[in-house]
Amino acid sequence: MKNNEMMNRATKPIRVGMMSSLAEKTGAALRGEYIFHALQEYADVYYFRPNKKRGILNYFLFIPKDIARSFYKKFDFFIVLKPFPGACIPALINRFFTKSKLIFDIDDLDHTYRKGFTARIIESMQKYFVRKADYVAVQKNEDLIRYIANSWKIDPEKIITIEQGVDAELFKPFHNPASQIKPERKEKIICFTGHLGQTAVAELTSLLRIYKKLNREDVKLIIAGGGSKLEYFKAFAKNLNLKIIFTGYLRNTEFPAILDSADICLCYYIDRECNHYRNSMKVREYLSMGKLVVSTNVGDLKKFKDYTIQTNPCEEEFLLGLQTALSKKESPQDAIRRRAFITKNFSWKKIMKEFSETLKGIQQ
Repeated sequence: MKNNEMMNRATKPIRVGMMSSLAEKTGAALRGEYIFHALQEYADVYYFRPNKKRGILNYFLFIPKDIARSFYKKFDFFIVLKPFPGACIPALINRFFTKSKLIFDIDDLDHTYRKGFTARIIESMQKYFVRKADYVAVQKNEDLIRYIANSWKIDPEKIITIEQGVDAELFKPFHNPASQIKPERKEKIICFTGHLGQTAVAELTSLLRIYKKLNREDVKLIIAGGGSKLEYFKAFAKNLNLKIIFTGYLRNTEFPAILDSADICLCYYIDRECNHYRNSMKVREYLSMGKLVVSTNVGDLKKFKDYTIQTNPCEEEFLLGLQTALSKKESPQDAIRRRAFITKNFSWKKIMKEFSETLKGIQQ
């Protein structure tokens, strides 16, 4: 009987439910979308569309709705993106009635972006829910894995990894760099992409000051993306008398066209606690496009030291790195090498194939 049950499991696709604790247009919801599309090739996946409204009150108000829409659905695994009550409570109720295995996905440490009482509340809340999961999915970040295991007292056998990936088919060069070299332009374009929320304030204000110090009329800066702090950054740039192109909110499918126009892409992580626990989506996208990247050498960014121009997290040194990039003579092979590294190690298809094998092993 047990052998027949195992054979049936082997022939049926794994059923996976996914729900984001955060609303659409957030990093968690976008990560869920990428996982959903890539995992579909290996499993039967249902992604509960993220709610539209944000705000603490809205997240709690949506809990009854999310309980209702997930209550009758049966999965082998229920993945929650970000361990907050909005999705954790519906998932726990679903497990109680359907016996699904819960996987709570942690892509960084949210409490490290806050201070004092707020930080303690966030950490206590997330630690409480994570301990109730069957498994904890953590990005391949040794600092993050160590913190979850030691500070939150999570059994290492319950920790599985989901690397931060990139849709290499979406983020790819518009032209074959081996057969076509773009004509030299007098004007150089540098680009920063990201969600312009509170967590971007420290990094992006530093970048704007660096751009001010660069003081070159032949260099144009594009800041691609939107968020709650967009108007703040526009005002900050105006106060510095900077001419910058702010695109505002973009769908993920619109970013490749912006990146294709860029000569250099930027990622500036300050050496603060939160940046040691996050894995950069933007750097993976930049390199997948074959772009020349200037970044700091903090945390996850060290993985790309052989494929980027890296500096210490200091405005003066980053300025020197940017000046080096602006004077660098690029060859088609440079872009090919960067993209090859990403497609080999960080494509969502590859990551989800490995993850599906992990799920099969757990299921048995």
